[in-house]
Amino acid sequence: MIRHAVILAGGLGTRIQPVLGDTPKLLAEIAGKSFLEWKIAELETNGIETITLLVGNGAEKIVEFANDLSLSVKLRFFHDGREPLGTGGAVLRAIQHLPERFFLTYGDTLLDLPYQELSDARERYEADSCMAVTSTIDRSDPNNVLVQDSIVIDHNKSLPELMNAMDYGLMLLSGPSLKSMSSNNRQEGTSLDLSHLIAQHCRLHRVAAYWTDFKFWEIGSPDSFSEVKKEIERRREISSTEHAGYGSGI
Repeated sequence: MIRHAVILAGGLGTRIQPVLGDTPKLLAEIAGKSFLEWKIAELETNGIETITLLVGNGAEKIVEFANDLSLSVKLRFFHDGREPLGTGGAVLRAIQHLPERFFLTYGDTLLDLPYQELSDARERYEADSCMAVTSTIDRSDPNNVLVQDSIVIDHNKSLPELMNAMDYGLMLLSGPSLKSMSSNNRQEGTSLDLSHLIAQHCRLHRVAAYWTDFKFWEIGSPDSFSEVKKEIERRREISSTEHAGYGSGI
């Protein structure tokens, strides 16, 4: 079982600024808790024991807040620093401190799916990594991955007409595989987008696809933030004897 998850949480959150102002997305209050606490509950539900947060914007506020929480999981932090690392650069810098395989998710999402099934899919298809993908969730985002025979063979945001699925926002990654592709991908003083590394990984046909139609929640915009608030409040009204949905811990 995979017990480690990495949360990408270094974005500027410009779309949600009209709602949150200078507050980092992870610290947005929803139904009496921070979004970070809801995300941690999701990960705990899925067997995660250690969480590494890759933080940038608002890092000091996030770390100070998190240090005051009483948690059963272990939190670790990696800061972007002054040099623009990008999502890919941030992951690569942290890899030496991560286990061989780890889940990667985003700090502005709640995911209703069983994380550990990605590990089963990876083993079943003898792949290095596994990506959760969907083609059934009603979203405005265009397709960005191409799947053939349960293997993701391309990840390309610029050619949606050639893709047949969408990246759901959760991956089980192989640290050694990413590290082996990192040479010559990033020059000093420049940032590296994680999607660039993921695309290379997929083109080696070493990434299994895990198809899902579980709901995806995110707080990237004012409209989606409002939807998440309503959903969390709805779930909290459900009797504790009922299960509101897998994975979110809500």
